[in-house]
Amino acid sequence: MIDIENKVFDTVSKALEKAFKGISVSSINTDKPATFPYVSIVETSNSVDPAYIDSGRIENASNLLYTVNVYSNLAKGKKTQAKKIRNLVSDEFDKIGMMRTFCQPIENLSDTSIYRITMRFECKVDTDEIIYRR
Repeated sequence: MIDIENKVFDTVSKALEKAFKGISVSSINTDKPATFPYVSIVETSNSVDPAYIDSGRIENASNLLYTVNVYSNLAKGKKTQAKKIRNLVSDEFDKIGMMRTFCQPIENLSDTSIYRITMRFECKVDTDEIIYRR
């Protein structure tokens, strides 16, 4: 299995921690973070790309999907804070070579006082860990 999850997580989390003092970043999903602001970065799909199967090997490339959730609970300015974090996350995934395919505010049903933005990023990666947007 082609696995670049740690590299992706480390790259994005380091940028977030540098830009936002006290931010919590995790590879675990939660609807009710213990600390804020909070970002979850989760590899939600890693599937073999059938177009790259050959007689020597089945997995020559994988299609990856990452889901990112941004949470803020500020009494004033939580939407603004979440958008700033969202923008940095999007920029970092773009630098890695991944394409954003979804970005939307989502109602956080377990606690509606929390502002939440969900994003998805996709790419193709080969066995040499070269990332392709398409």
